[in-house]
Amino acid sequence: PADMDINYAVLLSNASAQKGKLFSAKNVPLVLSNKTMKVADIANNLQKTFTAGMNTPDDNGSGEAAFLSLYHAATTNASANQKLGFFRPDAALSILFVSDEQEIGFPFPAVQAPGLPKRCDAAYEDNVKKLQYDNKGINLDVAFNAVKALKGDMPLMTHAFVNITKADLFTRNDPKASCLYDSLGYGFFEVVEKTKGVLFSIQADKAQGMKRCGEVIRERLAITHDFKLSKAADKVDPATILAAVDAAVVPHEYKADQNSVYLANAGVAGSQVEIRHCEPIVRPDWNLIGFSGNAGQRAASLSWKTPEYATAGKVLYGTSASALNSSASHSGNATDHVVTIAGLNPNTVYYFQGVSSDEFGLEKKSSVISLRTQPDWNLVASAGQPSRNSVNISWKTPEYATVGKVSYGAAADALVNQSAETAAATEHTVTLNNLDANSTYFLQVQSRDEYGLEKKSPVLSVTTLNEWAIVGFKGEPSLNAVSLSWQTPEYATQGTLLYGSSASALSQSVAAGSGNNHQVVVSGLNQNSVYYFQAVGVD
Repeated sequence: PADMDINYAVLLSNASAQKGKLFSAKNVPLVLSNKTMKVADIANNLQKTFTAGMNTPDDNGSGEAAFLSLYHAATTNASANQKLGFFRPDAALSILFVSDEQEIGFPFPAVQAPGLPKRCDAAYEDNVKKLQYDNKGINLDVAFNAVKALKGDMPLMTHAFVNITKADLFTRNDPKASCLYDSLGYGFFEVVEKTKGVLFSIQADKAQGMKRCGEVIRERLAITHDFKLSKAADKVDPATILAAVDAAVVPHEYKADQNSVYLANAGVAGSQVEIRHCEPIVRPDWNLIGFSGNAGQRAASLSWKTPEYATAGKVLYGTSASALNSSASHSGNATDHVVTIAGLNPNTVYYFQGVSSDEFGLEKKSSVISLRTQPDWNLVASAGQPSRNSVNISWKTPEYATVGKVSYGAAADALVNQSAETAAATEHTVTLNNLDANSTYFLQVQSRDEYGLEKKSPVLSVTTLNEWAIVGFKGEPSLNAVSLSWQTPEYATQGTLLYGSSASALSQSVAAGSGNNHQVVVSGLNQNSVYYFQAVGVD
């Protein structure tokens, strides 16, 4: 075909030193190109080369050793032949074998065919086969595979002009001959079958044979645009189809009724087309339900469910239902979703929308809800009345219920002790026990809401009460009265005097006032009688 870029070259089919090397007649190029020569000139040069080949001595007397010569052309001499312009890496290869005998290296049948004489030179040819083929491990498959390896993914076609039938043999041989030098094209039949090429009688019009070879070449190299997919249509996900020509992605059209892919740009002859696709994925159906939330002062917690399937989750939010410009998400996929959003302003209305998506790109959204954040809250603390070994601390967070605790220690910068945390409330009381008497302690109150906002009071100080004692208890009797006095010098106390006529029965009492010094006069007593007295102080 004139519209194709075709190079022609000739190999001699023998085991001479010329095997595997391109051959031409004198003054004829080794490689003939239809891009630089007219068809008539190519035909004329081929005729000269064929004639010269028939007249070239075979120093091994090997006859039709076509596979041997082809093997060396694709291996030993491949580089040299490519430098001459043949066996081009990007070109298809069409091989035409021309022979009036069998391929000498191919096993010849014991009987050629019914009604045909035996070979005249069978013993000689079998010896050549042993020396040139068997001993060197060369046969049809080895030679064919060597050519395939050289050409890689490029199309390969094999044709043969040989004796096909008994009638072909007797076209130029005497039917009564006892033996024949010509034979049927054993070996060539088999190599043509490998590529489904043209098998043509050598006795017929070779112009017609060449024409048929050209037609096959055109058919094999015709650009295919429609590619039937190997998987059934129900196993094809059209959205995943990817088509590439020579490793470059190209546009495509999927024809569902034909389960095929059409490529407008399918490349050139020899282009490699690759079409990939995935099977359809059964995507689960799922729902987004129960989107709700609650707001603190500066944060909000939103939750929802996708009970049928674990999905990714996020919350869109903003101060306008039509402008949810901010978002927050949780990590991983889940069926129960919780997203906490911090950094909000107190006492402000925010709008929220829950969003879930699966790994297939399906996304679902909740309706938009609104929440108002809580107003800001303050911590008001005060230290209660200390005793000798404890202190009561109370404080308030009147605007908002919080949990609280007290940190304390012997120095303002060393509040190393902490009370237990109180329950959430607006009013808090904590008692610190096991303190040392007459000691100064530093205290700091802390409150925290459920969103993590924490506030602290200034550091306070309080001193526990000192230990005290009743001293100087004494009395001065008169006729019907006793004057008694005592002191609690370390601490002002409320004084009481107990008395009676028995130490075990102090059934009478008199108040002695409050202070450090106490004095009481008990009157109305019996003369010349013994009474028992006891001073009592209460702080």
